[in-house]
Amino acid sequence: MKMYVAGQWVDKPKRIEVTNPFDGSVVDTVPQADKGDVDRALESATRGAKVMAKLPGYERYKILKKAADLLEARVEEFGRTITLEEGKIIGEGRFEASRAVQTLTVSAEEAKRIHGETVP
Repeated sequence: MKMYVAGQWVDKPKRIEVTNPFDGSVVDTVPQADKGDVDRALESATRGAKVMAKLPGYERYKILKKAADLLEARVEEFGRTITLEEGKIIGEGRFEASRAVQTLTVSAEEAKRIHGETVP
């Protein structure tokens, strides 16, 4: 597994174990970010937010709707991952993943209501 930082997949030699709290088994390992990784991620997110804020509402809708569709296509996988990482029952993991899809979908629909010039 790699980190996605400022538009690039980054791997690091130092890893963090992700354990299942139910039985203590190692689910996976993830790269440990350093301060530079975090700074780059924050700078990239700030730039992205400024770009997104200037987009017309319908363009924002398309981006958020695509994110919802991509997540929905993998909702079962995300539900299982949530279950393993958090020790929840599978129904709760599925619910959380489905709720994320719903949240993105509602946000996308609200973005369509933005008309005219948006001022910060």
